[in-house]
Amino acid sequence: MEQVLQRLLLNEEKFDGFAKLFFRDADVDNNHVIDPNEFRQMIFALCDELGLPMPNDEEIKQLRDKVDLNHSGKIDYNEFKIFLKNLFKEIVEKGINNLNH
Repeated sequence: MEQVLQRLLLNEEKFDGFAKLFFRDADVDNNHVIDPNEFRQMIFALCDELGLPMPNDEEIKQLRDKVDLNHSGKIDYNEFKIFLKNLFKEIVEKGINNLNH
């Protein structure tokens, strides 16, 4: 897993393509932002895919507030891309099993 993410991080074009696909999947209503419910569902899917423990609602809210850089209550693509890149960097640096839970 870490090697795949490292390759994505080293190729900005591939990372951007991956991030756009991931964002489109998370943006269920296709309004070009991820609302709180979509964010919650995305985090659950991501944790499930990566084998990470499921966060509680307060942890999700805290994470969403951290990702929502302009404090609009919704996550736009640029905010999402920064979040995803930072998450992948943390996984590559620490390993999937050593992330802060």
